Amino acid sequence: MLSLEKYLFYLLVFSLPFQTRLILFQWGSSSSFGTSGGFNEYQAAFFYFTDFLIALIFISCLWRAIRTGSFGWRSIFASHSDFLLAAFVIIAGVSLYWANNFGLGIYQFLKLVEFVWLFFYVKNNFAVLNLSHALWFLFSSAVFQALLADWQWHNQSSIGLKLLGESVLDPNLAGVAKLDIPNAKLIRPYGTFPHPNILAAFLSAAIFIFYWFYLSNKKPYGRIQISEWLKFLAFFILLLGLFLTFSRLIIITFILAGVIFFWLSKRLGKDDLIFKQRRQVLLYLSAIFTFIFLFLMRPEMFGRFGQLSLAEQSVSLRWLYNEIAALMIANNPLTGVGFGNFTNRMAEFLPYGTSLESWAIQPVHNIYLLIAAETGVIGLFFFLWFLISIVIKTIGSLRLNFTLERLTLLLITLAFLFIGLFDHFFLTLQQGRLMLWIILALLTAASAHSTTDSTQASEA
Repeated sequence: MLSLEKYLFYLLVFSLPFQTRLILFQWGSSSSFGTSGGFNEYQAAFFYFTDFLIALIFISCLWRAIRTGSFGWRSIFASHSDFLLAAFVIIAGVSLYWANNFGLGIYQFLKLVEFVWLFFYVKNNFAVLNLSHALWFLFSSAVFQALLADWQWHNQSSIGLKLLGESVLDPNLAGVAKLDIPNAKLIRPYGTFPHPNILAAFLSAAIFIFYWFYLSNKKPYGRIQISEWLKFLAFFILLLGLFLTFSRLIIITFILAGVIFFWLSKRLGKDDLIFKQRRQVLLYLSAIFTFIFLFLMRPEMFGRFGQLSLAEQSVSLRWLYNEIAALMIANNPLTGVGFGNFTNRMAEFLPYGTSLESWAIQPVHNIYLLIAAETGVIGLFFFLWFLISIVIKTIGSLRLNFTLERLTLLLITLAFLFIGLFDHFFLTLQQGRLMLWIILALLTAASAHSTTDSTQASEA
């Protein structure tokens, strides 16, 4: 059964970007927003293909536990951070008492429980899931998504992958992320994700995984083989896909995290000539590819980065969401408005005379403000304590045993948590939730295992 679970997990990782789903129920948008109502992503319940895979993994895991008579309760609450996470989940559940939309709150709470269970499953099965294999599936999926992004950018439309959950894309559609340049509006590629920013986060993580795999290869660096060229091509495709998203925050975060990665990874190359050569090649390629993309995309990059202002819609909406969240927290500091109920309560806190289109009814673009608004400051306290405890433990394990595995996972996690200051998808959308909870589980497990770099067996 464990073998079946492994393959289901690999399929889950590969399928992470897919939006294939069924709409179970929709509560609709309140007319008090100034709209006529209609469908809203954050006031509906879905069942995703990835939910189906998680359910299969859970059933397989449960059957294995029944057969062996071992449910592993001790391993679930084996660390300080586990109890902090459990406390956060309990507080989120209690906050439902104050939820206006109890059905929506229950659905969102069940989603939280689902991903917390996935966190514990990955963390506790870290040694047998074969991390390098799982991340190769993620890497392959990311290359596929980057190719789709290139195709969407070239076509300036969606490409007909509705079965995989591709969004309908058109420059003239309201709510589609666009790039405004003189005399034109260009769509930003989505892949099969619900937004370019989530695609950008996924591709960034995949690029760091490529760094890790490539530098873990212990083969002497001599004549470049065809397999090496294919790896460089995949790296090129990933980096191109990332820049085509034109996600300002994530591109800047990626570049800063990359600088930190190459600076800290010097420690591993002091007495390792092969590592030192590979690191140098990777550093040069990263710099050259980045320069090429920035140079060739000058007009688009200037239009996206050079004209940032408070008047820009994406910025003004974020500011409005922050103001609404601050009012919610001020009015409900201990209880919050109820887990999953931010969008349901937004209308009460909108400035007088303000109306929002249905697509603009979104959670505050800050996961920490979102948690405080929905569960109160106590919920935020336990969530932050949980995250900080994981990061501190990883830093401690890095000091004892500095490995690429831990360094890479830590940087990806810190990048995600930083991005969470400016976006909400790690807590509100299926793909973002999968990314966050899986990477947190891998980081927690890697910091607890006193092993050498697990990617040494890889042929990356």
